[in-house]
Amino acid sequence: MTNRTTFLALSERVEAATGPDRALDAEVALSLGWDCFDFGDGEEWKPPGGSWHYTDDQQPSFTGSLDAAASAMPAGWGLTSAYQQRAGGTRWSFRFDRTGLLCAAGEAATEPLARLAAALRAHAEEKRDA
Repeated sequence: MTNRTTFLALSERVEAATGPDRALDAEVALSLGWDCFDFGDGEEWKPPGGSWHYTDDQQPSFTGSLDAAASAMPAGWGLTSAYQQRAGGTRWSFRFDRTGLLCAAGEAATEPLARLAAALRAHAEEKRDA
C-alpha cells in the first residue's frame, strides 16, 4: 500500500513533467493499486478489482489523458477551482476538496498532469491520519 510520502513525491514528479511519460504512468498505476505482470508476451496490467486485460499499449495514460487523470481522483473529491496561466508559458492549476476539510491542488504544464498531481495529493491527504 502506498504511503503519504510516496504520493507527495510522485505528485512533485508529475508537476515537473512536461508531457506524457509512460514510465511515470506505470509508477502512478502501481501507486494506485494496479498490478503488473509479464506473461511472456509483454507486460499486462490489472486495475484494482479488475482482470488482466490491459496490455502495455493499453495501460492508462495518466499523464496524457484527461479521463485517465480524472480516474485517479479518490471518490468524494470535488473541483473547487481551475485556471490556465499563460504568462511565462502555459500552466494549468486545479484545486479539489472533500467535505471542505481536505484540499489538494496541482499545477503543471498540461491539464492532465495538473489534474493528476492534484489527485495524487488527494490520496496523500487521505493518508494523513491513516
